[in-house]
Amino acid sequence: MRAAARTLIDPGFSHNSITDIAFSWGFSSSAHFSRCFKASYGMTPRAYRNAELLLKGKNA
Repeated sequence: MRAAARTLIDPGFSHNSITDIAFSWGFSSSAHFSRCFKASYGMTPRAYRNAELLLKGKNA
């Protein structure tokens, strides 16, 4: 899950959808990925990605 989280916030993968990232890490369902991600990180993959983008914008 850590690798998927890093991929979500990697600028090189910003053009990839969350579904594409989920599939690339072996999940067969974006819904299942979202549930697992939320269980691990306390937020959805989209919220995680958006929060990181906001933090990077403030630190720039």
